[in-house]
This record gives sequence, C-alpha cells and structure tokens, in this order.
Amino acid sequence: MQNKQTKGKKNIGSTILNVFIWIFVVFSMIVSLTVLSSTAFNNDGTGVPSLGGYSLITVQSDSMKPEFSKGALIVVKKATNEQRTQYKEGDVITYFDYQSDGSFIFVTHRVQKVEELAVTTYTVLGDNKDFDLSGGSGERVFCNDVLGHYTGIAIPGLGAVLDFIKTPLGFGLIIILPLIAFFLYELYNFIRTLIEVKGKPVTVTISQEDEEAIKKRAIEEYLRQLQQEENKTSAEPPASNEDKQE
Repeated sequence: MQNKQTKGKKNIGSTILNVFIWIFVVFSMIVSLTVLSSTAFNNDGTGVPSLGGYSLITVQSDSMKPEFSKGALIVVKKATNEQRTQYKEGDVITYFDYQSDGSFIFVTHRVQKVEELAVTTYTVLGDNKDFDLSGGSGERVFCNDVLGHYTGIAIPGLGAVLDFIKTPLGFGLIIILPLIAFFLYELYNFIRTLIEVKGKPVTVTISQEDEEAIKKRAIEEYLRQLQQEENKTSAEPPASNEDKQE
C-alpha cells in the first residue's frame, strides 16, 4: 500500500514538472520569435520588431513615469506617411532621437504642441517633470522622424529582459542552456522507461469472456478429433477368416 502511495506521489510530481517544462519551452519559443522578428519583419531598416504594423519598443528611461517606467516593453502602432502629420496634443508618440555619432535611439513622449510650418512639427515632453532636462520647453520633432504612437499597452520589466536575451550571453543563458537541459531530461526519461520495459516480464491479460471462448474452442477441437478417430475406425474393413487362421 505504501509503495503505491509513493509511486502515486512520484507520478504527480513528474507530471507537474513536465507541465512547467513545457510551459517554459513554449515561452522560449515565443521569446525567440519576438527577438528574431527584429530582423525577419524589419521592413524599414530601423531594426525595430514589427509585425502587423505594431512594434515592440523597450523604454530606456523614466521620463514617462508614471505612464510607464524604464525597462518596460511598450506596443507602438507604426504610422503611415499620412498619419505622421495627424497627431494632436496629448498623444504619446515614439520618434527617432538622433545622436551625435549618427546613431539613434527611440524616445516616447507626449505631444505638447503641433505646428504647421514647412512640415508638421511636434513639441514633445515626458510626463515625469523631475526627469525633464529641457526646462519645460520640450523637444521639437519633425513628423518624418515619428515612428508611431503608443497604444497604451506596457509590460513592466519585459523590455529589459528582451534586450538582455538579444545579447549572445543572454540568449545562451536564458534560451539555449535551458533547452539543452530540457532535451537531456527527456532523453534520460526515455532511456529509463526503455530499461524498465525491458526488465519487466511480458504478461498477457485476457478477459473472462475471452477465456471462456478459448476453453469452448479447445473442447470443440477435442471432440472433433475424437469424431475423426471414430470415423476412421468404422471405415476400416473387418478382418477375414483367412486372416484369422494365419
């Protein structure tokens, strides 16, 4: 009885472990697809993940607190050429912020003012006034530098995790290493099951109905053989007197 209870507990523990492992495998696949999408679905050369017109942007500072914080992953709807000129005050937009070395980062701030000059320009400012380095004047952004607008979806901390996974070290530690451990674990289970099956005697279990049918067929076969012997005996000719004299 105790052995059955111990075996039952082991089976439950193994099942729970397998569920968690498969959840992790699915999560790893989703994360891998998200990371790889930065190149596979990059149609504008920005290196930004884009699928179905939506991009995933990692927040690099706390300038928009409390709307979202550094390290959050936000969903941005990419703008068409026409939509880049149609944003209004209060909209939260993501734009290219070019650096002195020619590179750029993405910044997401709120539109404070819209001006129609030779081209549409936006004055933007972060919600976190303690993080404002412009003295309240904001930053002027040309409409052509706008990537899109913030959809209101933000996942705290996930952006920092994805940025780490994009590095060779992060991808190896969080994706490759656990997947190798998972496949080794499954290989171990397969070998252990194979050894257990080979070590057990093969037993055949039949139902009572099948057993009765087998007995019935055996009796019928036995009676048939007896009948054949009787028919063979009765078919032989009787011995003649000459045979008897000899």
